Amino acid sequence: MRYEIKIPKPCSENWNEMTPTQKGMYCSSCNKEVLDFTRKSESYLANILDKGGSVCGEFRKEQLNVDIISNTKNKGINSGIWFGVSAFIMSISSPVFSQNKNIEKTTEQSFGEYKGFSKLVMSDSVQIKGIVSDSYGALPGAYIQLEGYEYNTRANFDGEFSMTIHKKVLSNKPILSVSYIGHEIFKIVVDKEIGFLKIEMLENVDLMGEIVVIEKKNIFEKIACLFKRKKK
Repeated sequence: MRYEIKIPKPCSENWNEMTPTQKGMYCSSCNKEVLDFTRKSESYLANILDKGGSVCGEFRKEQLNVDIISNTKNKGINSGIWFGVSAFIMSISSPVFSQNKNIEKTTEQSFGEYKGFSKLVMSDSVQIKGIVSDSYGALPGAYIQLEGYEYNTRANFDGEFSMTIHKKVLSNKPILSVSYIGHEIFKIVVDKEIGFLKIEMLENVDLMGEIVVIEKKNIFEKIACLFKRKKK
């Protein structure tokens, strides 16, 4: 089972003016507790959703409209269904595996020309340097990557980073992507003439309100429901 959280009608109340509780804040306008999920893991969210019921909370944008996998094991699927599905998968496994081999070979050929970049001399490369921060200061641990390539690094304690990239890659004007939890992803096109980068990340605006949960059943749960309907 998978879930997707949506907030169709975000609340306009001020979080900082609410009464603190053990799990979040108490909203006197709605007469209910608003839970703080902004620092909670996906597994924690799954536990809450598995229990069901009405939930009102504050979420980060990246926690909404994405798939969250249930922590509960699938139940109600008998061994006959599992056997049938397994037999079906086995019957089509051979051609699938054959296709995967072809795909792997094609991928290796496509990216083979970049395998030797780390062995090339520095004269063929450009070192990109910069610093990552937000309105409060440096962001140590910010993740920096070159989209479409295997170049990546993290900012140090002072938010500084450096990345050595081959000139041939930079001639394609790739996109440098910077991400940090609770902030919007920053992207910039880079080339061999790029100078020192001063990257200021923008914080995500948290959304608050009563959630709507969309349940997405996996293939086994769908088959189980189909068998139940036939029995009725």
